[in-house]
Amino acid sequence: MFTKKKSLVLASSCALAAGVLLANQSVRADIPYSNGFETPGSQNDFYGITAGGGYGSYVKGNNITRVASGTYGINASSGNYYAVVHNVDANYYEPGPPPVPTSSYGQAVYTAYNSSGGADQNPAPNGFFTESTAVYVNLTPSTYGYWAPPTNPNVPAFYIDSTPAGTVSDPNAVPVDFNDEINFRISVPTAGTVSVGGYGASGSGHVASITQTGWYTFLMTFATGSSGYVQNTLSVLNSSNAVLGSVTVQSNNMLNSYLGGTGYGDWFTIWQNGFAGDNIAIDDVATTPEPGPLALLGLGALALLLRKRKKATSAL
Repeated sequence: MFTKKKSLVLASSCALAAGVLLANQSVRADIPYSNGFETPGSQNDFYGITAGGGYGSYVKGNNITRVASGTYGINASSGNYYAVVHNVDANYYEPGPPPVPTSSYGQAVYTAYNSSGGADQNPAPNGFFTESTAVYVNLTPSTYGYWAPPTNPNVPAFYIDSTPAGTVSDPNAVPVDFNDEINFRISVPTAGTVSVGGYGASGSGHVASITQTGWYTFLMTFATGSSGYVQNTLSVLNSSNAVLGSVTVQSNNMLNSYLGGTGYGDWFTIWQNGFAGDNIAIDDVATTPEPGPLALLGLGALALLLRKRKKATSAL
Protein backbone atom coordinates (compact mmCIF):
# COMPACT_ATOMS: atom_id res chain seq x y z
CA MET A 1 0.00 0.00 0.00
CA PHE A 2 2.80 2.43 0.89
CA THR A 3 4.64 1.72 -2.37
CA LYS A 4 1.52 2.31 -4.46
CA LYS A 5 0.78 5.58 -2.68
CA LYS A 6 4.35 6.75 -3.08
CA SER A 7 4.34 5.89 -6.81
CA LEU A 8 1.03 7.67 -7.30
CA VAL A 9 2.31 10.85 -5.67
CA LEU A 10 5.54 10.66 -7.69
CA ALA A 11 3.70 10.28 -11.00
CA SER A 12 1.36 13.14 -10.16
CA SER A 13 4.30 15.35 -9.18
CA CYS A 14 6.09 14.50 -12.42
CA ALA A 15 3.05 15.50 -14.46
CA LEU A 16 2.62 18.80 -12.64
CA ALA A 17 6.32 19.64 -12.71
CA ALA A 18 6.50 18.80 -16.41
CA GLY A 19 3.62 21.19 -17.07
CA VAL A 20 5.42 23.97 -15.24
CA LEU A 21 8.66 23.33 -17.10
CA LEU A 22 6.78 23.72 -20.34
CA ALA A 23 4.93 26.78 -19.10
CA ASN A 24 8.16 28.54 -18.15
CA GLN A 25 9.77 28.19 -21.58
CA SER A 26 10.24 31.64 -23.10
CA VAL A 27 9.68 30.71 -26.78
CA ARG A 28 6.91 28.31 -27.79
CA ALA A 29 4.69 28.85 -30.83
CA ASP A 30 1.77 27.08 -29.17
CA ILE A 31 1.84 29.08 -25.93
CA PRO A 32 -0.87 31.76 -26.01
CA TYR A 33 1.01 33.86 -23.49
CA SER A 34 4.50 33.88 -21.97
CA ASN A 35 6.10 36.84 -20.21
CA GLY A 36 9.46 36.77 -18.42
CA PHE A 37 9.69 40.59 -18.59
CA GLU A 38 12.80 40.36 -20.76
CA THR A 39 11.38 42.78 -23.35
CA PRO A 40 11.07 46.53 -22.68
CA GLY A 41 7.41 47.44 -22.25
CA SER A 42 6.36 43.85 -21.46
CA GLN A 43 4.91 45.08 -18.17
CA ASN A 44 2.28 46.87 -20.24
CA ASP A 45 0.54 43.53 -20.82
CA PHE A 46 -0.75 44.06 -17.28
CA TYR A 47 -3.58 46.38 -16.33
CA GLY A 48 -3.47 48.11 -12.95
CA ILE A 49 -6.32 49.87 -11.27
CA THR A 50 -6.10 53.56 -10.44
CA ALA A 51 -6.10 54.74 -6.83
CA GLY A 52 -9.64 54.92 -5.49
CA GLY A 53 -11.02 53.43 -8.69
CA GLY A 54 -13.39 50.55 -9.21
CA TYR A 55 -13.82 48.20 -12.17
CA GLY A 56 -13.37 50.02 -15.46
CA SER A 57 -10.49 52.18 -14.21
CA TYR A 58 -7.61 49.95 -15.31
CA VAL A 59 -4.57 51.42 -17.05
CA LYS A 60 -1.90 49.53 -19.02
CA GLY A 61 1.35 49.22 -17.09
CA ASN A 62 -0.09 50.86 -13.98
CA ASN A 63 1.14 49.54 -10.60
CA ILE A 64 3.80 47.29 -12.11
CA THR A 65 7.49 48.00 -12.77
CA ARG A 66 9.98 46.01 -14.84
CA VAL A 67 13.38 45.84 -13.07
CA ALA A 68 16.77 44.27 -13.71
CA SER A 69 17.80 41.09 -11.95
CA GLY A 70 19.53 41.98 -8.69
CA THR A 71 17.32 44.98 -7.97
CA TYR A 72 16.37 45.07 -4.29
CA GLY A 73 18.73 42.14 -3.82
CA ILE A 74 16.43 39.81 -5.77
CA ASN A 75 17.75 37.80 -8.71
CA ALA A 76 15.20 37.11 -11.44
CA SER A 77 13.57 33.70 -11.44
CA SER A 78 14.96 33.33 -14.98
CA GLY A 79 16.60 35.68 -17.45
CA ASN A 80 17.77 39.20 -16.66
CA TYR A 81 14.56 40.92 -15.57
CA TYR A 82 11.52 40.47 -13.38
CA ALA A 83 8.60 42.69 -12.36
CA VAL A 84 7.48 44.29 -9.11
CA VAL A 85 3.73 44.61 -8.55
CA HIS A 86 2.68 47.57 -6.41
CA ASN A 87 -0.52 47.49 -4.40
CA VAL A 88 -2.95 50.39 -4.56
CA ASP A 89 -3.55 51.89 -1.11
CA ALA A 90 -7.26 52.06 -1.74
CA ASN A 91 -10.26 49.83 -1.20
CA TYR A 92 -10.78 46.71 -3.24
CA TYR A 93 -14.05 47.00 -5.14
CA GLU A 94 -16.33 44.01 -5.54
CA PRO A 95 -18.42 43.90 -8.73
CA GLY A 96 -21.52 46.04 -8.83
CA PRO A 97 -23.49 47.90 -9.77
CA PRO A 98 -22.68 49.82 -7.79
CA PRO A 99 -19.13 48.66 -6.91
CA VAL A 100 -18.89 47.75 -3.24
CA PRO A 101 -15.61 48.72 -1.50
CA THR A 102 -13.91 46.27 0.85
CA SER A 103 -11.88 48.22 3.36
CA SER A 104 -8.24 47.46 4.24
CA TYR A 105 -7.62 45.59 0.96
CA GLY A 106 -6.04 47.14 -2.11
CA GLN A 107 -5.73 45.68 -5.60
CA ALA A 108 -2.96 45.58 -8.12
CA VAL A 109 -2.83 44.15 -11.67
CA TYR A 110 -4.21 41.54 -14.02
CA THR A 111 -3.26 40.30 -17.47
CA ALA A 112 -5.42 38.90 -20.24
CA TYR A 113 -2.84 36.22 -21.22
CA ASN A 114 -2.51 36.58 -24.93
CA SER A 115 0.35 36.69 -27.40
CA SER A 116 -0.40 40.08 -28.93
CA GLY A 117 -0.08 42.19 -25.79
CA GLY A 118 -3.57 43.64 -26.17
CA ALA A 119 -6.12 42.33 -23.69
CA ASP A 120 -8.89 39.93 -24.67
CA GLN A 121 -7.95 39.52 -28.32
CA ASN A 122 -7.03 35.84 -28.53
CA PRO A 123 -9.15 32.88 -27.45
CA ALA A 124 -8.00 30.87 -24.46
CA PRO A 125 -7.14 27.19 -24.97
CA ASN A 126 -9.99 24.72 -24.96
CA GLY A 127 -9.91 21.87 -22.49
CA PHE A 128 -6.76 21.22 -20.46
CA PHE A 129 -4.36 24.12 -19.95
CA THR A 130 -2.23 25.67 -17.22
CA GLU A 131 -1.54 29.16 -15.91
CA SER A 132 1.57 29.82 -13.89
CA THR A 133 3.51 32.66 -12.35
CA ALA A 134 6.61 32.79 -10.18
CA VAL A 135 6.32 34.84 -6.97
CA TYR A 136 9.25 35.79 -4.74
CA VAL A 137 8.38 34.88 -1.16
CA ASN A 138 10.64 36.85 1.18
CA LEU A 139 10.90 35.60 4.75
CA THR A 140 14.05 37.55 5.61
CA PRO A 141 13.43 40.42 8.09
CA SER A 142 14.56 43.96 7.36
CA THR A 143 14.78 43.47 3.59
CA TYR A 144 12.74 44.67 0.64
CA GLY A 145 9.29 43.12 0.53
CA TYR A 146 9.55 41.22 3.81
CA TRP A 147 6.52 38.97 4.17
CA ALA A 148 5.83 39.70 7.82
CA PRO A 149 2.38 39.06 9.33
CA PRO A 150 -0.01 41.74 8.02
CA THR A 151 -2.29 43.96 10.09
CA ASN A 152 -4.81 41.16 10.40
CA PRO A 153 -2.93 37.81 10.39
CA ASN A 154 -6.19 35.86 10.75
CA VAL A 155 -7.23 36.48 7.14
CA PRO A 156 -5.30 36.01 3.87
CA ALA A 157 -2.64 38.63 3.26
CA PHE A 158 -2.42 38.09 -0.48
CA TYR A 159 -4.64 36.61 -3.20
CA ILE A 160 -3.92 35.34 -6.71
CA ASP A 161 -7.17 35.03 -8.66
CA SER A 162 -8.11 33.63 -12.03
CA THR A 163 -11.41 33.77 -13.91
CA PRO A 164 -11.75 32.39 -17.45
CA ALA A 165 -14.65 34.08 -19.21
CA GLY A 166 -16.76 33.10 -22.18
CA THR A 167 -18.31 36.39 -23.22
CA VAL A 168 -16.23 39.35 -22.02
CA SER A 169 -14.46 41.24 -24.83
CA ASP A 170 -13.78 44.59 -23.18
CA PRO A 171 -10.35 44.64 -21.43
CA ASN A 172 -11.85 46.93 -18.78
CA ALA A 173 -14.93 44.82 -18.11
CA VAL A 174 -15.56 42.51 -15.18
CA PRO A 175 -14.45 38.97 -16.16
CA VAL A 176 -17.56 36.78 -15.60
CA ASP A 177 -18.28 37.25 -11.88
CA PHE A 178 -16.25 37.18 -8.71
CA ASN A 179 -18.12 34.05 -7.58
CA ASP A 180 -16.46 32.15 -10.44
CA GLU A 181 -12.95 32.86 -9.27
CA ILE A 182 -10.41 30.19 -8.48
CA ASN A 183 -7.68 31.56 -6.25
CA PHE A 184 -4.68 31.05 -4.03
CA ARG A 185 -4.98 32.69 -0.63
CA ILE A 186 -1.64 33.30 1.00
CA SER A 187 -1.51 33.86 4.75
CA VAL A 188 1.35 34.70 7.11
CA PRO A 189 0.14 33.56 10.54
CA THR A 190 3.56 34.05 12.16
CA ALA A 191 6.85 35.56 11.03
CA GLY A 192 8.81 33.10 8.89
CA THR A 193 5.85 30.92 7.85
CA VAL A 194 3.65 31.28 4.78
CA SER A 195 0.53 29.15 4.40
CA VAL A 196 -1.00 28.70 0.94
CA GLY A 197 -4.61 27.64 0.46
CA GLY A 198 -6.55 26.88 -2.69
CA TYR A 199 -10.16 28.01 -3.07
CA GLY A 200 -13.03 27.56 -5.50
CA ALA A 201 -16.80 27.72 -5.39
CA SER A 202 -16.97 24.00 -4.55
CA GLY A 203 -14.59 24.10 -1.59
CA SER A 204 -11.08 24.76 -0.39
CA GLY A 205 -8.01 23.10 1.01
CA HIS A 206 -4.45 23.57 2.19
CA VAL A 207 -1.93 23.55 -0.66
CA ALA A 208 1.48 24.04 0.94
CA SER A 209 3.55 25.72 3.64
CA ILE A 210 6.56 27.85 2.69
CA THR A 211 9.35 28.35 5.22
CA GLN A 212 12.28 29.48 3.04
CA THR A 213 12.87 32.66 1.06
CA GLY A 214 12.91 32.18 -2.71
CA TRP A 215 10.94 31.95 -5.94
CA TYR A 216 7.84 29.75 -5.95
CA THR A 217 5.61 28.89 -8.90
CA PHE A 218 1.87 29.16 -8.36
CA LEU A 219 0.26 26.85 -10.90
CA MET A 220 -3.39 26.56 -11.90
CA THR A 221 -4.33 23.58 -14.05
CA PHE A 222 -7.68 24.00 -15.79
CA ALA A 223 -9.58 21.03 -17.18
CA THR A 224 -13.11 20.25 -18.27
CA GLY A 225 -15.06 18.68 -15.43
CA SER A 226 -17.37 15.69 -15.76
CA SER A 227 -20.26 17.68 -14.29
CA GLY A 228 -20.05 20.33 -17.01
CA TYR A 229 -18.11 22.81 -14.89
CA VAL A 230 -14.41 23.64 -14.89
CA GLN A 231 -12.15 21.65 -12.58
CA ASN A 232 -8.97 23.27 -11.34
CA THR A 233 -5.93 21.91 -9.57
CA LEU A 234 -3.90 24.52 -7.69
CA SER A 235 -0.28 23.65 -6.96
CA VAL A 236 2.83 25.28 -5.50
CA LEU A 237 6.31 24.36 -6.74
CA ASN A 238 9.71 25.46 -5.49
CA SER A 239 12.55 26.81 -7.65
CA SER A 240 13.58 23.24 -8.50
CA ASN A 241 10.06 22.53 -9.82
CA ALA A 242 9.38 20.10 -6.98
CA VAL A 243 5.68 20.02 -6.11
CA LEU A 244 5.16 21.14 -2.51
CA GLY A 245 1.44 20.43 -2.54
CA SER A 246 -1.79 20.76 -4.48
CA VAL A 247 -5.57 20.80 -4.08
CA THR A 248 -8.36 20.33 -6.63
CA VAL A 249 -11.50 22.45 -6.60
CA GLN A 250 -14.38 22.93 -9.00
CA SER A 251 -16.42 25.98 -9.92
CA ASN A 252 -20.19 25.92 -9.53
CA ASN A 253 -20.63 28.64 -12.16
CA MET A 254 -17.68 28.37 -14.57
CA LEU A 255 -18.92 26.29 -17.52
CA ASN A 256 -16.56 24.06 -19.47
CA SER A 257 -17.38 26.13 -22.56
CA TYR A 258 -15.72 29.16 -20.94
CA LEU A 259 -12.32 27.53 -21.41
CA GLY A 260 -12.40 28.58 -25.07
CA GLY A 261 -13.55 32.13 -24.44
CA THR A 262 -11.79 35.37 -25.27
CA GLY A 263 -12.38 37.37 -22.08
CA TYR A 264 -9.60 36.67 -19.63
CA GLY A 265 -8.83 38.52 -16.42
CA ASP A 266 -6.17 36.37 -14.77
CA TRP A 267 -3.69 36.61 -11.92
CA PHE A 268 -5.57 39.46 -10.42
CA THR A 269 -3.57 40.24 -7.29
CA ILE A 270 -5.18 41.57 -4.13
CA TRP A 271 -3.65 42.01 -0.69
CA GLN A 272 -3.93 43.75 2.64
CA ASN A 273 -2.75 47.32 2.45
CA GLY A 274 0.79 47.59 3.73
CA PHE A 275 1.57 43.87 3.41
CA ALA A 276 5.10 43.15 2.11
CA GLY A 277 5.69 46.88 1.79
CA ASP A 278 2.99 46.89 -0.91
CA ASN A 279 5.50 45.42 -3.36
CA ILE A 280 5.64 41.80 -4.59
CA ALA A 281 8.10 40.45 -7.17
CA ILE A 282 6.78 38.20 -9.96
CA ASP A 283 8.33 36.53 -13.01
CA ASP A 284 7.69 33.88 -15.69
CA VAL A 285 3.97 34.42 -16.19
CA ALA A 286 2.59 31.95 -18.73
CA THR A 287 -0.40 30.12 -20.10
CA THR A 288 0.26 26.71 -21.66
CA PRO A 289 -2.33 24.71 -23.63
CA GLU A 290 -2.79 20.95 -23.40
CA PRO A 291 0.21 19.02 -22.04
CA GLY A 292 3.23 18.62 -24.29
CA PRO A 293 5.14 15.32 -24.68
CA LEU A 294 6.95 15.63 -21.33
CA ALA A 295 3.77 16.32 -19.40
CA LEU A 296 1.93 13.56 -21.27
CA LEU A 297 4.50 11.06 -20.03
CA GLY A 298 3.74 12.04 -16.45
CA LEU A 299 -0.01 12.04 -17.02
CA GLY A 300 0.22 8.67 -18.77
CA ALA A 301 2.09 7.19 -15.84
CA LEU A 302 -0.50 8.59 -13.47
CA ALA A 303 -3.37 7.14 -15.52
CA LEU A 304 -1.65 3.74 -15.60
CA LEU A 305 -1.23 3.70 -11.83
CA LEU A 306 -4.86 4.71 -11.32
CA ARG A 307 -5.98 1.92 -13.65
CA LYS A 308 -3.88 -0.65 -11.80
CA ARG A 309 -5.17 0.58 -8.47
CA LYS A 310 -8.78 0.28 -9.68
CA LYS A 311 -8.18 -3.31 -10.88
CA ALA A 312 -6.54 -4.23 -7.58
CA THR A 313 -9.52 -2.80 -5.68
CA SER A 314 -12.00 -4.69 -7.86
CA ALA A 315 -10.17 -7.95 -7.21
CA LEU A 316 -10.63 -7.66 -3.44
